[in-house]
Amino acid sequence: MQIQAIEETQSGAIVQPPSLGEFLKRTRMSQRGASGRPLTISDIKRRSSLSLPVLSKLEAGKIRDPKFSTIVEVSKAYGLAYEALAYFVQDIAAARQTGPQTSH
Repeated sequence: MQIQAIEETQSGAIVQPPSLGEFLKRTRMSQRGASGRPLTISDIKRRSSLSLPVLSKLEAGKIRDPKFSTIVEVSKAYGLAYEALAYFVQDIAAARQTGPQTSH
């Protein structure tokens, strides 16, 4: 799965790609548990060494700068190939290198 920096819809509207949190939530909700219902964050927690609060904050977009080790653990917990998160890792790395952006 690859996420493009900017997508164009059929109507021609420009759409920004999802944030890491949005992507994780969509991924989790698209997966089904044994009951046939979408997975919960608690289900993801059972697959991970990450805490429930950390997973919740990641999905809510409250952790904007996760550590590399967190990204690796997230990829395992959500059943994603690391490459599926590479877009977000690149964005995080770029943000760290350039620092905060100010508008003039």
